[in-house]
Amino acid sequence: MTYNIKPVTQHVTTLASSRLHDRFRFGGNGFRFPRAGWTACEQDLVEAAGSSRMFCWGEVGAAAITLALRLGSSPSVHLVPLRSGLADIAVGGPGFVSLLWEDGTATAVWTATNHTAKRKPVQPPPNEELVALRSSAHHLVGVSAGGKIIEWNFSNGIKISRTLNIFANKQIVQVSCGEHHSVAFTRDGDLFTWGHNCYGQLGQGREHSNSVSPQCVQSLKGIPLAQVSAGGNHSFALSSSGAVFGWGRNSAGQLGLGDNADRDVPVLVENLNLKKSVQISCGAEHTAVLTKGALVFTFGSGGYGQLGHNSFKDELRPRLVSELWGSEVFQIACGSNHTLAFVGKSKKIYSFGRGKEGQLGSGQTANQCVPLLVHISQVHSNNSIVASVIAGGNQSFALLKSEKASNHPNKGIWTLDLDTATSWTSGCDSKWKKIQKEIRKTFSSVSCINGSFLQKSSDKHYGTSGQDCGLDLSIAQHFFKELSSKEKVLTKVEEEVGKLLRSLKTNPAGVEGLRIYLILPELLRQLYKMQQGVKLAVELAEAIFRLHPDSQKVLESHWSSLPYPFFRSLVKMFRSVSVHLMAKKRSKDLMKTAELMQRLYAINNQRDSKVKASGFYINKINQILGSLHYGLLAGRDAAIHQMMLFSLSSFHCIFDLGAKQQLFCLRAKQQQNTELNTLAGFWFGLWPDCNNLRVNRQTLLTDTFAHLKNVAPARLVQPLRVTFVGENGSDYGGLSQEFFRLFAKNLVKENCIKMFKDSGLVWFNKDCCTSEVFYYVGIVLGMALYNMFLVNFNFPPALFKKLLGLKPTLADLAELSPHEARALKDLLEWDDEDFKVMEQDFTVNGQELMPNGNEILVTKVNRQEFVNLYVDYVFNKSVACQFEAFYEGFEAGCPVNIWKMFLPGELMALLCGDPAYEWEELPKNATYINCRANDVTVQNFWAVFFGFSEEDKKKFLEFLCGTDLIPQRCLGQFCIGIEVEVADNPDDYFPKAATCSKTLQLYSYSTISVLREKLTHAIYHCDEFGNI
Repeated sequence: MTYNIKPVTQHVTTLASSRLHDRFRFGGNGFRFPRAGWTACEQDLVEAAGSSRMFCWGEVGAAAITLALRLGSSPSVHLVPLRSGLADIAVGGPGFVSLLWEDGTATAVWTATNHTAKRKPVQPPPNEELVALRSSAHHLVGVSAGGKIIEWNFSNGIKISRTLNIFANKQIVQVSCGEHHSVAFTRDGDLFTWGHNCYGQLGQGREHSNSVSPQCVQSLKGIPLAQVSAGGNHSFALSSSGAVFGWGRNSAGQLGLGDNADRDVPVLVENLNLKKSVQISCGAEHTAVLTKGALVFTFGSGGYGQLGHNSFKDELRPRLVSELWGSEVFQIACGSNHTLAFVGKSKKIYSFGRGKEGQLGSGQTANQCVPLLVHISQVHSNNSIVASVIAGGNQSFALLKSEKASNHPNKGIWTLDLDTATSWTSGCDSKWKKIQKEIRKTFSSVSCINGSFLQKSSDKHYGTSGQDCGLDLSIAQHFFKELSSKEKVLTKVEEEVGKLLRSLKTNPAGVEGLRIYLILPELLRQLYKMQQGVKLAVELAEAIFRLHPDSQKVLESHWSSLPYPFFRSLVKMFRSVSVHLMAKKRSKDLMKTAELMQRLYAINNQRDSKVKASGFYINKINQILGSLHYGLLAGRDAAIHQMMLFSLSSFHCIFDLGAKQQLFCLRAKQQQNTELNTLAGFWFGLWPDCNNLRVNRQTLLTDTFAHLKNVAPARLVQPLRVTFVGENGSDYGGLSQEFFRLFAKNLVKENCIKMFKDSGLVWFNKDCCTSEVFYYVGIVLGMALYNMFLVNFNFPPALFKKLLGLKPTLADLAELSPHEARALKDLLEWDDEDFKVMEQDFTVNGQELMPNGNEILVTKVNRQEFVNLYVDYVFNKSVACQFEAFYEGFEAGCPVNIWKMFLPGELMALLCGDPAYEWEELPKNATYINCRANDVTVQNFWAVFFGFSEEDKKKFLEFLCGTDLIPQRCLGQFCIGIEVEVADNPDDYFPKAATCSKTLQLYSYSTISVLREKLTHAIYHCDEFGNI
C-alpha cells in the first residue's frame, strides 16, 4: 500500500519547520492546486514523479549532499545532481539532512565536527518500505507503507528507537516535527501529537505532561483537516475550508492571536477567517500562511526580517506581505528564521529573513526584511523546472523536475461523493465485506462526513462561517438517494451513524464541525421512506441538544440560511417522526423531537422563505383530543394521552389553534377538579367548592377588590360563580360574563389605566403607583381566561406580547399611540442632507432614556437607538412596577401555565374575542324551541335583527350573552337558541334572554313593528338578572 503524504485540499501544502525540525516534501508525491488562469503544466508543477537534481544553499552545503564537494556554508546557490529520483527531504539539526528516494530507500547525510561529509543509509524495520520522512533536532520520523511510524535516534548514529504501532491500522496523511514534539493526522481525520508539552504544543491541555506515545487531540475531532505544521514549540492545523487553528508557544505572537499568551489547546485564528488559507508553514518563532488568492500573511518573531514587512518588529496578528502582492505565490516555506516564497508562474523564488549562513541565496549574508530574488542559475532550464522549495533550519532547497514528469493522485482524509455511493450499491453483492469495511471507516469519522459534499463551485466552501455552512446539500441528497437503492447498504450506514452520534463533541472547535447536523437529515429522509430511521432521528435530536449553547446558535444560523426545500424537508422529517412516536406513545422520545420542531419553528419565523405554520402541526393531536372529548379514551389510556399532551404544551408550534383551545380547556377543567352541585346552587345561590364572588353593580370594583384581597389562592383554582346582590339570577355562565363586561367598563374610569384618545386603547398609568390595584386587575383578567370568558379592557396587542415574554416594537406603539409612532417614524425617515443634530436629547417627559441622556443629543447616527429606547420606555421601563404586579396577578388568576402556548394574537383573541362580526353566519347555527325557522315570529325577528345598526346588533349580543364579544372562532360556530313562548296578550311582554344558554325567548307578537319596539327596549334597558 502506498501512502501519499499530502492534504485533502487541492493546494500545495508544505510543512516548513524551525531550524530544528522537519520540512514537508514535494516532488514524487506532490500537490495540485488548480487556480483560475493557470496552465495545466503550472498546476502540475509540484506533482513530479521525482527529482534527479536540486538546488541548495545555506548551512548544509552541497558537500553534505553529494559527498563530493566541501563548500560549507555558502550564500551562493549550487546545483546538486542526484543519483535517482528524490521523493522527500527531512531537515534536522544543524548540518543534518535525510533524503528519501523514489525506490523507498533513505540516506542520512551530515557534516561532522571536522567539516567532513558523512553518509549513512536509514534502515527501516524488516519488510517495511518508507514513504515519508520528517526530522527534528533529536530524532528522525518515517512513515512506512504499512501505516507505521518509525523513529530513529540521533544520539548515537542513526538507530531505530521504536515503532509506533498505534498507527498500524490507520493511513497517515501527514507528519510534522517540532523541536521536541511531533504532529500527525490520519485519513480518518484524527490528529495525534506526542513529545514535550512545556508550552502546550501538544494541544492536550496543560494537565497533560510530556507524552512519549501519540495522543489524539480531542478538541479538533470533527474538523476535516487538510494540513498540519509544527514550529519550534508551536503547532498549526488547517481545515479543508481554510480555517486555521494554532496552539503552543506564543512568545512572539507566532499563533497570530493578538497577544503573547501560550495556548495549550487549538484556538481558531479569527483574523484568517474567510481568507481562503491553503498552506501554513512554521518557523522557530514565526508563521507564514498562503491563501488561494496567492496572498502571503506572516506573523510572530520579526527580529531577522523573516516576516518580510520591511521591519524587524514582531507581529501579533497575521499581516499581509505587501511586497509579494500580485506575484501569484505558489508555495511558501519557513526555515528557522527565514522565509521562502515560490512564484510558480515565473518560476522565481523570493527569500527574506536571516542570511548569516547564506540561506537567502542572494549572494550575501546580511539579514533581509523585504522579499528579494534568489539567484538561481538558468542551467536547469534544459527540460527541467523548479517544482517546489524547501526551507529548514538555516538552509534552503529547490527541487527540479522534468516537464514531462507524470502526476500522482492527491489523497487526503476520506470523503464521500456520488462515485463512492455508486461503487457501494453496484458492488454490494460481490464485494460486501470490503464495502462494509469502507462504510465503517468513513461513517465512524465525523471529520470525513464534515469534509464531504462541499460547495466547491467558485470555491464557496472557503466562505464557511457562522452564517454559511459551505455545503452543497443537493450532493448529499443524491448520495443518500443512491444508497437507498440498496437497502442493506443504507441499513449499514444507519448502524454506523448511530454509533457515531453518541460520541459527538458538544463544542466543536470550528463551524465545520457542525456540518454533520445538516448532512444527516438527508440520510434520515431516505431512511424514513423505508420506514426506518426513527431511533436515529431521536439520537440526532439528543446530539443537537447536547451541543454547547454557542454551537447551537451557529447551527440555528445555518438552519436559517438553508435553501427552502432542505429546510422544509427537515421540518417534515421531524414532524413525521413525531407522529410515529406519538402513535407509539413514546413520550420521552417525542419530547425531544417536538422540542427540536419548536427550535425549527423559531428559526422559520426569521427566514425570508418560510414554511407555513400548518407545516408544523401534528394532526394526530386533534384526533387524540377528539377521542378524549367524546370518551373514546378512558381510564389509564386516557390518563397517558392527557399527560403526554400536557407535557407537549411547551412546544406550541405542533398545535393548531383549535387543539390549543381544547387542550387549555381540558387542563383548566382538570385543575378545577370538581363536580358542581347544580341543585344546591339553584336553591341557595351558593355553589359548593367554587370561587364565589358577590358584587353589587353600583360598587362592583370595590367589592371585587375586597373579595380578591381576602380570597385564598387555592380558591382561585375553583370555578368562578358570580352573584349580583339584589338579583335572583343563577350563574351558569351568563352572570360571570356580565361581571367581566361591567368590570372592564368600570375600570376605564379608574386612574390605574390611561386611555389614548387617538386609538381608544388603554395602557398602564405610569403615575399610578398602587401595585395592589394592578395585581387585582391581573387576577381578574387571568380568571376570565381560566374560566373561559371574554373580557376586553381595550389593551393593545403589546400587552399580550409582554405576557408571553416578547418585546413590543414601534409597530405596537403605532397601535397604541399613532401620533407618537408617526413622529418617531418621521424622525427615522428624515433625509435632509443638512440635518446634523436634532433639538432632542435622550429624555422623555424629563426621564432619561440612558445614563446622562439629558446631555446626549439625537443625531442621524444614533436616532435608531433613540427610537428603540423610546419604545422600550413606553412599554417597559415607565411601567415596570405596574406590569410586574399585573403579571403576578394574571398567573394567580389563571393557575394553568398552558396559556403560554398561545401566540400573542391568539391569546388576545381568546380573551377579547374575534373583532370580525360575520352577522350573516349567525342564523346558520341557530336552534329553535317551540318554533320553526319559517314561523312568522322567527322570520320577523331575523328581519328586525338584520335591520339593526352595527351598534344595535352588538347591544343585542350583550343582552343575549352578557357581552358583545364573540368567541375567537367567529359567529360561524357561535350557536344561539330561539324560543317562542305562548302567552295571552303577547304584545304585553318583552323578550327575555337566558344568558347562560344564549337563548332568546320571544312571544308571538302581532306585528313586526311590535317585535322591533319590544326587542329594542329590551336590549337597551334590561341591566339586571331576573324577570322583567
